[in-house]
Amino acid sequence: MLSISLGKKKDKEPKRTYLFADSIVYTEYKVPIIERLGCYIVGFVAGLLLGTIFYGILPLSIALGVGLAFAAVPLWSKYRVQQRTNVLKLQFRDMLEAVATSIGAGQNITESFISAYGDMRQQYSEDAFIVQELGNIVGGMNNNITIEELLNDFALRSGLEDAQSFASVFETAYRKGGNIRQVIQSTYEIINEKMSVELEIQTMTASANAELNMMLAMPVVIILMLRFMGGSFSGQGTLVSVMSTTVALCIFAAAYFAGKKLMDIRM
Repeated sequence: MLSISLGKKKDKEPKRTYLFADSIVYTEYKVPIIERLGCYIVGFVAGLLLGTIFYGILPLSIALGVGLAFAAVPLWSKYRVQQRTNVLKLQFRDMLEAVATSIGAGQNITESFISAYGDMRQQYSEDAFIVQELGNIVGGMNNNITIEELLNDFALRSGLEDAQSFASVFETAYRKGGNIRQVIQSTYEIINEKMSVELEIQTMTASANAELNMMLAMPVVIILMLRFMGGSFSGQGTLVSVMSTTVALCIFAAAYFAGKKLMDIRM
């Protein structure tokens, strides 16, 4: 018999657990209260100014300010996630180089990661992401947690495709007695080559990005110039004016974000 349940809420997915309680999940960023307040203030002021410039109606300007104030928090969170991921990717590449060098010098896996931990502490500060992660890996190995589990845990939290691929290949090679040094060296070379290509692409698209940012500011500059030169806008404040201005701004914003998406080329 087919039974249909109505109004029953779908069970939530269980929260993912990690090996260490204080682990950093790089794909998430909980905005601290101070930064959150800063986002609210900056978003509200920006919205209020834009509303005043384009609409000239105080209630609409306040509404736009409130809307941008709340939109600023997720935008800032996304920016911080991307920023941390970029930093971690660079540090992860350096860690692989250090581990590969240690293995090439005749050290075993455990000794190589311990050696890499010391190298990263000298190269970066104590609070650097990779230093914290290597500290967890070394501490985990000392507590009889397998290196495969530790690397998989890090890869899962990192959000880096390269780290996830490395952890998967490392686990297979380590269990079946493969050439670990070759796996680490190949991963390092691939990441290094990808980062070099990305840097070259960023250099080539730098002028286009600058033009795109200038395009974003042009409507504001034009409206301000017209106001300062004594220009008047017939029909401003009417329903038709508000709707046409809103549609124009939405189209302009969509074009800007589409342009940013096209410029964001990643390997």
